[in-house]
Amino acid sequence: MKKNLIILFIVISSANVFGDVNEITVNAKTDKGDAVYEINEPAVFTFTSTSYGEVSYVISLDGRDIIDNKKVEYAGQPLRITSKLNRPGFLRCQFTFKPTNNNEQKIVTVGAAYEPLKIKAAAIMPDDFDKFWSQLKAQLARIPINPVFTSIKSDSNKVETFDVKMDCLGKNVCGYFARPKAAKAKSCPAIITLHGAGVSSARKDLITYFADNGFIALEINANGVENGKTPEYYSKLYETVLKNYRYWGRENQYTSYFTWMFVRVLRGLEFLKSQPQWNGKILVAYGASQGGAQSLAAAGLDHDVNFIFVGVPAMCDHGGYICGWPRLVPLEIDGSYNQQILHALMYDDCVNFARRATAKAIFTVGFIDNTCRPTSVYAAYNNYKGEKEILNAPLNAHPVPPEYYEYVKKKILEFANQ
Repeated sequence: MKKNLIILFIVISSANVFGDVNEITVNAKTDKGDAVYEINEPAVFTFTSTSYGEVSYVISLDGRDIIDNKKVEYAGQPLRITSKLNRPGFLRCQFTFKPTNNNEQKIVTVGAAYEPLKIKAAAIMPDDFDKFWSQLKAQLARIPINPVFTSIKSDSNKVETFDVKMDCLGKNVCGYFARPKAAKAKSCPAIITLHGAGVSSARKDLITYFADNGFIALEINANGVENGKTPEYYSKLYETVLKNYRYWGRENQYTSYFTWMFVRVLRGLEFLKSQPQWNGKILVAYGASQGGAQSLAAAGLDHDVNFIFVGVPAMCDHGGYICGWPRLVPLEIDGSYNQQILHALMYDDCVNFARRATAKAIFTVGFIDNTCRPTSVYAAYNNYKGEKEILNAPLNAHPVPPEYYEYVKKKILEFANQ
């Protein structure tokens, strides 16, 4: 039976800001602990500080359109600002505090969700979406994986770890692979872990954790680059060879950088399924931000994937009024979206992958996330076809709280051992 579950975690650390002279503290909160409201229900945003000064507040539609703003003097009593929304979506209230006789400016932000389960997506499913991806998968299948393993130092004495490279359409896939020592054939669940935005090496920490717990585990870097280099090496790539990679080829679905990133995810999944240790039952994809987008692509394109972690996913609802990172579609002079680019990106839109996915899924969303805005996350979540739950973080921006990661890892292990 399909579940549609929202789990609430209240994260309060991001709402406290401390001064370094008189330890001035500012705080903001909503009048409802879960910060979830019905349409047209007033939301009260309350600001407090341990000092006097001037407060500027801005209420916006999920960080985009300004609905209200004002400057007031703060004399020690709680400042309460009331607003409401007449349709599904998110309000954001940002307070900027300037203490008296102190030039240090402090900012604190809170968010309110209005019937987020009713948020609709703007993304349109192209008529040939399935045909497009089927053709790419068929082309990929004609290229042998040809994995090349290089043993590297493991972070656990129960695990053996490898740098692995494999052939692919476009760029090759580069990752780290970990498996339990002496794992028997068909004995292990499998997991692929995926990267957020930027350019970096694959890492060993997550795959070591899962291999310690009986998985075969692969982490691929998002850009098909060599692993294990210096931070300076990846910084230089990001500033030169891969500068602004997110915009590359966006005019056409066949040249879009993300199309080929998702193809590399498919190759990584094929690699895991080809390993003799895979039990043929459990296949997990795990990622946040750009990695969350790759997790959704994994579930939408490969139905052997049966559990995904989708942390604050990018690439959601490109054509939405409030879309997610990386906001790839430019505006025309009349304020409309560029239709050629918008159409091309529908083949990479995570709303459309969500419409094709059946895996069990855990999403996370930050109510004040300005990178992958919560409106766009819910646009994908509400279209997700598999069993799902979402972890709300009313006071959190883009980073996924550590306790959410721990919860997700626990659920993955439970799923693998059921």
